[in-house]
Amino acid sequence: MKEVGQMSNLVMYLRLSLEDDVNADESNSITNQRRIIRDYISSHEDLRSMTVTEKCDDGYSGTNMNRPGMQELLAMVKEQRVDCIIVKDMSRFARNYLETGKYIEQIFPFMGIRFIAINDNYDSKDYVGGIGEIDVQFKALLYDFYSKDLSQKVSTAVMARKDKGMFIGICAPFGYLKSKNNACELLVDEEAAAVVKSIFTLRAGGASIAGIVRTLNGEGIDTPAAYHRRKGTYANMYTKGDSPLWTDYKVNSILNNEMYIGTFVYGKSRVKEIGSRRKKMLPPSEWKRIPNHHEAIVSKEVYEKVQAMKGTVPEAFTPVGKKASVYTGRLVCNCCGRNMIYHKDRLGKRFFNCEVNYRKNNNCVHRVLVTDLDGIIKGELSKQISGLAKLKLLMEKEREQHNERIRGAKQRLAMAEDTHRRLELELRTAYESYAKGVTDRETYLMQKQSYEAMIDGIREKIEAQKEAIFTLENQMPSENSGIQFLEGKSEIAEITDELLDVLLDKVVVYADKTIELRWKFSNRSN
Repeated sequence: MKEVGQMSNLVMYLRLSLEDDVNADESNSITNQRRIIRDYISSHEDLRSMTVTEKCDDGYSGTNMNRPGMQELLAMVKEQRVDCIIVKDMSRFARNYLETGKYIEQIFPFMGIRFIAINDNYDSKDYVGGIGEIDVQFKALLYDFYSKDLSQKVSTAVMARKDKGMFIGICAPFGYLKSKNNACELLVDEEAAAVVKSIFTLRAGGASIAGIVRTLNGEGIDTPAAYHRRKGTYANMYTKGDSPLWTDYKVNSILNNEMYIGTFVYGKSRVKEIGSRRKKMLPPSEWKRIPNHHEAIVSKEVYEKVQAMKGTVPEAFTPVGKKASVYTGRLVCNCCGRNMIYHKDRLGKRFFNCEVNYRKNNNCVHRVLVTDLDGIIKGELSKQISGLAKLKLLMEKEREQHNERIRGAKQRLAMAEDTHRRLELELRTAYESYAKGVTDRETYLMQKQSYEAMIDGIREKIEAQKEAIFTLENQMPSENSGIQFLEGKSEIAEITDELLDVLLDKVVVYADKTIELRWKFSNRSN
């Protein structure tokens, strides 16, 4: 760890989740967290002289690290622009004990970063070479269990509110706004509602989805995200680029939304497991509905007419884990810098086009056939066989990275097993205290129930980690992965995902259909 005198950059991290908001705990509010940390900094001379930066995640769960503010903080850590991190308590940083332990015990000490959790009385500079990491693991484990239990309670509470007709969403559907007097009540936003009505009118009049998209973009109508950004209603709403465009998906999402006929629709998905963000979409027949919940923007007759039109209800998405084409996500339009989109026409021709061209009829790429891409890439790969030495170096690097992932997984397993041993010891200690008469039977039984629950939980995590290690060890990159497609061949019979993952960075397509291949293993382009 760096000497105190060398420190200069301090980051105060604040987090408030939906769980905290529902439980209305003022002690966890962003304002209160900020006050506690500021007071702490002011009372410690070694911190007062440091440059303070604030990172905040408002409305994000602590059960994973996929939070905007947290990702910005970790990016600063990687760039070595952080010397000290302060949180109100461990649970503000994370409620997953494995993640907390990994950062506080391994990554931060290695990077020379001081970590302070005020309410937990934890300051890493007091535990250099000591046993503070045991307390970290134990507290983080408690937070982990607390988070999952709280997540279940909050989910139940949120669903109960929705059953009463209370709108709980962060932002209202496009065309509506939340009442200033009652955030759970929806009111019509006349300006946005006019756009919604226009979309339904065009579709009911026979316009195609593509035609509606071109009309909206041609007239410069704001997309929902651009509208909210202009109005300042949801300033943090993500928009792709400075001038986001209407798409088939955006138009279809409006045409298929029952909320516009005054029906409150909720319960469309269910989490796969408690504490997880992964959700399973339910069929429409299982959704919950409350008719006449709010003012309708379109009539039920118009809505049903639109639903009956072929092409309004989107076809099923490509199954998770499968891609429509091996080139999906690899083709980029040089004019606008956007990824090109895969299509298949009624004659079976497969092609990619630039959606900006499709939506606005501008000068971007109209279409590139997949058969043309196959021919160009196969021909160029044949020329690249002479570059196998560089490719072998690339594969060696890939194997090194894979081995590093295995080492990291084994470290996490060792940490979990250490925590398991500690919990077993704590359980035996609790029994010995009871046997010696230090604690009464009721206290012991409460301790026993708590420790056994935590032991069962850590055992599950140990088994899951062992399974992850087994999977990683059985997915070791082949000695000739990627190279085997080229070595000893003068041409490529098939373009596969595995081959492109190893060799190809991206394909840039120009307006005149010139194609530039950018390889991972050389600076050559064609």
